[in-house]
Amino acid sequence: MSSNVLKFMEEIMEDVTMECENFGKLVKIVIPRPRPDGEPTPGVGKVYLDFEDVETSSRAQQGLNDRKYGSKFTVVVFYPENKFADRDYEG
Repeated sequence: MSSNVLKFMEEIMEDVTMECENFGKLVKIVIPRPRPDGEPTPGVGKVYLDFEDVETSSRAQQGLNDRKYGSKFTVVVFYPENKFADRDYEG
């Protein structure tokens, strides 16, 4: 990965962290990236967030859903905890 891409990813992680911490404690962020070999990568284009508790997750869902970033709108849904824990981003 080029240094420009790495810098861009770091900036996205920082921006997402700062925004999400307004809702409560953020435990983990996962932003799947395309594989270097070009093979399909589940979850690319999505951001997975793990919050401390359900109440914080609900606040984040309400606060982040349907927000516009650039020319795109966010769609915020709950993801099964077991799939997240298994790094299964197929859904």
